[in-house]
Amino acid sequence: MSVSVQVRVDDKALLRAVNKLKPGKNPVVFREFLDKLALQVQTRATKVEIIRGGTGPPHPTRLTSRTGAGRRSISVDRRGLPNSISIGSNLVYMAVHEFGGKHHKVRAWLAPAVAHSLKGAAALAAKIWERRQ
Repeated sequence: MSVSVQVRVDDKALLRAVNKLKPGKNPVVFREFLDKLALQVQTRATKVEIIRGGTGPPHPTRLTSRTGAGRRSISVDRRGLPNSISIGSNLVYMAVHEFGGKHHKVRAWLAPAVAHSLKGAAALAAKIWERRQ
């Protein structure tokens, strides 16, 4: 089973900052931006969004980690670089947690990590652009 989600960003400041990187003319710079942003999302998902040490009943809104397998399965796929990058898990139950299921409430771990990382994405793009000048 493969689940694909695209994130579209309408944040004007972020789009201006990314456009400064000139993705078509500076693929190395844009690749660095995407790679750093993806690593931020991966770190946020594994270290903050998923609560470690779940032993009791499931948390009502947050995903808990009992064995660590779900956290370890979250990876960054760089095959689409320099144009795109993918972050996710190959475990079916991680998709069930993210989107909910017939008998499972949504306990998203990726969407909150993406949302948090996008807040600082314009500053990250600007920092990379300044360093490359």
